[in-house]
Amino acid sequence: QLEQDIACNEDRSAQWRALMEKLESRAIKVPDKLRLALLYCLRYEGSANVDRVKSALEDARVAPEKIALLDYIIRYGGRSSRGPGLFGSERSLMAKMSHT
Repeated sequence: QLEQDIACNEDRSAQWRALMEKLESRAIKVPDKLRLALLYCLRYEGSANVDRVKSALEDARVAPEKIALLDYIIRYGGRSSRGPGLFGSERSLMAKMSHT
């Protein structure tokens, strides 16, 4: 649910709270934490929260090479590397996919 919400909706503060709950939870597996963190950071790459997400992953004992994936995904799939329309509006690709 959170994955789809991050991809399709613009509610950064609620998504941030939900993400932090997931990253702090012992019930959530590391690959799931990492996937959610990657998606959040890709979606909100311009925010200062990327460093806080990295810290939360460190606290969750995620391996440093996995945390480094956050920087890689922003470098290779961030705003400067992708075309317009993936996130951010009713007409974005992700919004269209969630309404079909």
